[in-house]
Amino acid sequence: MPIEAFDVERIVRRLQVRFRAPARPGDSLRLETELVKLADSRSIPTSGIATFAHRLLNQRDEAVLTLTSVTLVYR
Repeated sequence: MPIEAFDVERIVRRLQVRFRAPARPGDSLRLETELVKLADSRSIPTSGIATFAHRLLNQRDEAVLTLTSVTLVYR
């Protein structure tokens, strides 16, 4: 699903950015994103808080970068 399909208000914060391995010229990279947690926003009733885990993988399925992001989204 393209990112435009989400009603993303803004990124609240980013957590746990880790560079796991070098990416080299010619590497094929792909991004996997998983929705880890979805919670109601206490202060904004029309929104929720989504926690995503992202993994950037090379052609050998080695994690090059991992990132956890917390995003405020419309319901």
